[in-house]
Amino acid sequence: MFAICVEFPGHSLLHVVVCADIEIEISLLLPIVAGTLILLLFAMLLVMLRIGSRVKWIEARIRESQRPVDKLAIEPEKEKLKSEESEFDEFIREDGSRLTLTKREQSAAFREWRRQRGVTWGADE
Repeated sequence: MFAICVEFPGHSLLHVVVCADIEIEISLLLPIVAGTLILLLFAMLLVMLRIGSRVKWIEARIRESQRPVDKLAIEPEKEKLKSEESEFDEFIREDGSRLTLTKREQSAAFREWRRQRGVTWGADE
C-alpha cells in the first residue's frame, strides 16, 4: 500500500493537506508501464511512417518538375514546322504575285498547290 500526501500551502488561514491511500500491486505496475510505453512507441512509428511517405511523395514531385525535357521529343516537331515553312517559301518563290494575295487567298492557293503535288493534310484529301 502506498500513501501519497500533497500539501497545498495557500492562504495563511487555510492550509490544505490531501492524503490518499492507493493500493497498486507491484506485480501490475511493470506491465502497465511497459504496455503504455509500447503503445506510445507504436503511435510514434505510425507518425514517422506517414511523414516518410509524404516526404517521398514531395521528392517525387520535385524530381518530376526538375527533369530535363527530352530534346528528341521536341526536335521532330520543329523539323516538321521547318519543312512546312520551306514548302510555303517554295510556293511563294514559284510565283511572286502570290505575295500580293490576302492571307486567306494565299492559304487556299497553298492548299491547292500541295494537293496538286500529292502532299496533303488529312482533311484536304
